[in-house]
Amino acid sequence: MLDAEAIERTAHRLADAFVTATALAGVEALGDDAPSTAAEGYAVQARMRGIAGIEVAAWKVGATSEAAQGLLGVDAPFLGGVSSNRMVASGHAFSVSEWFAGGPAIEIEVGLRPTADLTDVPDDALELAEQVEVVPCIEVVDSRFGAIIGPPGACLIADNGVASALVVGDVLDLDSAAIRGLGSMPVRLDIAGRDPIEGVASMALGHPLEALATAARIANELGRPIRAGEVVSTGTCTGLTPVEPGLTVTGSVGTGTITASFA
Repeated sequence: MLDAEAIERTAHRLADAFVTATALAGVEALGDDAPSTAAEGYAVQARMRGIAGIEVAAWKVGATSEAAQGLLGVDAPFLGGVSSNRMVASGHAFSVSEWFAGGPAIEIEVGLRPTADLTDVPDDALELAEQVEVVPCIEVVDSRFGAIIGPPGACLIADNGVASALVVGDVLDLDSAAIRGLGSMPVRLDIAGRDPIEGVASMALGHPLEALATAARIANELGRPIRAGEVVSTGTCTGLTPVEPGLTVTGSVGTGTITASFA
């Protein structure tokens, strides 16, 4: 079990890797300071954000499908916070070397923006349809360990849930009934010269509202509820797609589109 000093050491190393965009030499670089439980991971994550000066403006939910959990070697979804200066509008141009420590990858996701603080989470997640707006998102994930696939789940959590940046599009014109039916909404990733990757919103825990409810419960347990206006990116609907300089990507969530480029 990690003591306070070990949590502090690990948080400082991950915060430095985040700020300098320089990856550690794998989880092995942490030695005995590597977290081994979700509780330790979240303790490191919270301290890492404080040291790095990350002011959370949005959240990401990771591992919201069996496929993602299998790929990452975890058995439950996890949460990470997106810094206010890394939540950007559609059309943003990223410098890979300046923004990312490891090899970044993208996911097209359904974003939900609550209109009230999520301090009370209903048993029926569909009831949250009255309290959210829907936005298309491109999540850019990045591991400060140098690889997203491989580190244990507790270390992924400690690494701010491998959150790095979030591209957020315009609010979709959907009423609460349409949001309740969001699970059938098509989601797509297009990259020039490649076959499109198509998915559906239900790939996120069966319904994006279920992913939102899960995120809200985790956040409440950690003592930092999701606040009104903070976008929650609910989990990939297009898998995990590595990106490199020279790519422009387009994501679609229903009728909403969103783009980003990498140099």
